[in-house]
Amino acid sequence: MGHRPLALEPILLLSSLGLGCSTSETTDDQNVLETAVLVDPAEFLGAFPCGDIDGAPKSYIATVTDLNTDPPREIGRSPRLGCSIPVAFTNVVVGNHYSASIEVFEATPEQAALAAWPKVICGAEEQSGAALAQSLQQITIRGCDQLTGAGLSDTAIVVDPREALGSLVCADDEQDGVTEIKVIPIAPEDAGLPTVTVSCKGGAVTFADDVEPGVSYAFRLEAEGLPVGTSWGSSCSATAFEGLGIRATCSKLAQGGTVTIPLLALLEEAELSCGQGVTRAKIALYDDLVLVSQATVGCASDVTFSGVSAGTFVATVELFDGATSIALRNCATSLAAGESATLACFEEN
Repeated sequence: MGHRPLALEPILLLSSLGLGCSTSETTDDQNVLETAVLVDPAEFLGAFPCGDIDGAPKSYIATVTDLNTDPPREIGRSPRLGCSIPVAFTNVVVGNHYSASIEVFEATPEQAALAAWPKVICGAEEQSGAALAQSLQQITIRGCDQLTGAGLSDTAIVVDPREALGSLVCADDEQDGVTEIKVIPIAPEDAGLPTVTVSCKGGAVTFADDVEPGVSYAFRLEAEGLPVGTSWGSSCSATAFEGLGIRATCSKLAQGGTVTIPLLALLEEAELSCGQGVTRAKIALYDDLVLVSQATVGCASDVTFSGVSAGTFVATVELFDGATSIALRNCATSLAAGESATLACFEEN
């Protein structure tokens, strides 16, 4: 017995339903849950990021097919949607299996675009991820081919120092603040990327030449400002992807940083064990021979001092078993503004 054709009813999922809905009975407090099958971009984007990245997927169109008709029949086609937005098809028959064909675009839904990548298929067969429509449940079509290949732009890392400003402001005639920011590539050491200095109100810095897909890159930001002599620092990192302009993630510019005493590694190197021969540690941290902080701590974790000014630091770490001192170590490191550094420790001679 056949069934009558139904009109397409794609529904953008409410934020309360979230992404990647499972086969559980998910409900929304404000709405009656409808019977539907879902297409979720997270199922087919593969390693590609989604969003405002040069060359990356930004939108898609889903066409859903009922696999239990003879021949299989398309039940409808969604509008072009942003690549982070799942879509639900409610014109389904309970007990039937559904697959989807996906067209992926580099343009946003508001821009005219041709298909950017070959179509991908989700749930091609009943036993390979096709969604089995169930009453009053929203079932995701799975078993998707993964989007593969390169992005549609140059392989590049984009560092935007403005993202590191946080609560800082750019200096002008009326107020002090940041004047310029130096972007310094630090890893890999042999990458051959140049150091670039931009004004505080300047734009992003794009590194394209010599950037290799799959390689992780790290950068140091050094900012100068007013009053004269004021400086800040932070770090940025990103992993390159072929054909994409990946934006680096940056920490906020800061004058202070953190230093860590690697207490666990120190115990291991000394062939000691916390709780069995060592019960506590007494630590003193010095900046240019001036005592910065001191503490008596347990021995179960590393010890971190935050908000310390840039400089060269030494520390003494004395290990105790109860009231008995059993070992003494000296440690040292240098710290730039906005950095995190771990002290290197060595045995007292």
